[in-house]
Amino acid sequence: MSKNKAVESQIRLFTDAFEMRRIPLAHIDTNGSLPKGQNRRTMLLDDEHVFGMVEAASIGVEFPPLIVNEVQPDCYVIIDGNHRRAASEKLGRTAIAAYVVKVDPNTFHLMCLSANAWIGKPLPHEAAVDNALAQIELGLPATTVSKLWGIPADRLQFLRRQQEGRRKVAEAGLKVAQLSGAAAELANRLELEHITKLGAELTQATSKDLEEAVRIINAAPAASRNAEARRQSAVLERKRQARTAPKSRQKGALSAEQARTRIKEVLIAVRSNRALLDDDVLVQLVDDLWEEAVRGVVVNGNTAQSS
Repeated sequence: MSKNKAVESQIRLFTDAFEMRRIPLAHIDTNGSLPKGQNRRTMLLDDEHVFGMVEAASIGVEFPPLIVNEVQPDCYVIIDGNHRRAASEKLGRTAIAAYVVKVDPNTFHLMCLSANAWIGKPLPHEAAVDNALAQIELGLPATTVSKLWGIPADRLQFLRRQQEGRRKVAEAGLKVAQLSGAAAELANRLELEHITKLGAELTQATSKDLEEAVRIINAAPAASRNAEARRQSAVLERKRQARTAPKSRQKGALSAEQARTRIKEVLIAVRSNRALLDDDVLVQLVDDLWEEAVRGVVVNGNTAQSS
C-alpha cells in the first residue's frame, strides 16, 4: 500500500488520528456511505466516471486510498472514495486501501463535504462553493476551508455574510429573489426586526442608498434603532421615487403650487427687509424661482400665480 500525501493533508485538516489499512469491500456500509445530499451532490454515483476508472485500472493506474470512518469494529462508512469503491467492485476486487479514522458525526459531516476537493471527480465551482459555505456554517474556520477548496478566505466570508443576509430577509417575509448580492451582504449587518421595519424598501434600494441607511440605523442608540429603521424606510422610498421620477421633474421643474409657495417665501423675506432689494444675489434668486415656476407650468399644465 502506498501512502498519498494529498489525501493525508486533507485528513489532517480535521484529525491527526488516522491509520492506513487494507479493508474488505464487504465491510463497507454502502447505504451509509451514499445518503442523498451527504456531500451536497445531485447525483449519488456517476456511472461514466466509474467506467473510466475501471478502464484506467486495467492499464495499471493505482487508485488513491479511500477515507473511511470506522463506525463499529470492522464496519466502515466512506467519507471520500465512493467511485473508487464501485470501480474496485466491478474489477472483482475484494479489498481496498483506505485511511481509517474514528470521528464524531459533526466531523464526519465536515469531512464528507470536503470529498473531491483535491482528488477524485472534480466538483463544479458552484458545488464547491456550496460545500465550503456549509462547512463554515458547521463551524470550520474560513481559513481552513479556504485552504481546502482554494477559494480566498475573504471571498468565503463575504459569501457567508451574504447568505446570512438572505436568510434574515426571508425570515422577515420579504422576497429574497429581489435582493441583490451586495444588498444581501448589507442586510446581514441589521437585526431581523430592523429589516422588518425597512420592509420592501430594502429590496428596492440601490446598494449605495442601503449602505447609508444601514450605517445610520446601526449608529443610532439601541433604544431608538427601531424608530430610525422606520425613518430610513421613508428615506429609501423618497430616493426610489426620485430615481423613477420623469427627467423633467428631476431637472428641478416645480409644480405650480410649489412655485407659488417658494416665490411667496422670497417675497416675504424681501418685504421684511427693504435693504435686500439691492442684493444682486437675491434678485437673481427671484429670477431663478420664476423660471422654475414657468417650467412647473409647462410640466403641470397649470397657470402659476404669485402674490
